[in-house]
Amino acid sequence: MKQINFISSENVVNIESPKKIILFGEYTYNYDGSVLFAAIDKKIVLIQKNEAVNRSNVFSKNFEAMPKEISIRINN
Repeated sequence: MKQINFISSENVVNIESPKKIILFGEYTYNYDGSVLFAAIDKKIVLIQKNEAVNRSNVFSKNFEAMPKEISIRINN
């Protein structure tokens, strides 16, 4: 993954979420039914820094179908 270096570590949030798949019971999960999950060796990482820029940068480590970096303008 692209190394992200913030000049200042103030206001930086780093969130990592392990991935899982639902093997059985996706529909019943919404209604408190039985579900069979499996963990997979993937994760989503979100790094956020609050600054006065109306832009979000998205990086991809292994997804070959898209560019490694996408910049998205955010309008109020």
